[in-house]
Amino acid sequence: MITAIILNMLGSKEEVRINDKTILRKQIKKKLKNKCTGIAQELGSWTYNNNKVKIYGWEDGNAGQENKHEIPPPHDRNLYFGDLLVVNSHGNNLINFTKEDYNIFYKKMYGGFEDIGDTDSEYSDSDY
Repeated sequence: MITAIILNMLGSKEEVRINDKTILRKQIKKKLKNKCTGIAQELGSWTYNNNKVKIYGWEDGNAGQENKHEIPPPHDRNLYFGDLLVVNSHGNNLINFTKEDYNIFYKKMYGGFEDIGDTDSEYSDSDY
């Protein structure tokens, strides 16, 4: 069993366990609670740490079923629906991908983030 990530359409993330070390369409549909019509498919992938991170879900759905997550570039331009499954693979085999792993991957794909709140605390009311 390996760990994968579900990006819930309402914005939360959760870890799920997948039985096989290869991705099967039946497993994708089983794991995703908020489904859309049609077949879930691979929506995109990124090369990361000599592995391939892949995202599965739907590009079509109804109003109100849009996934609220921001997906890293270059797939950030597309609109996705329902829950999304994110897996990490090496060759044809899936490998563990925890929430912590996903968060690190996400920051790296966006080039890192700065904490804007730190700069605000450098000024006091007397500075104005």
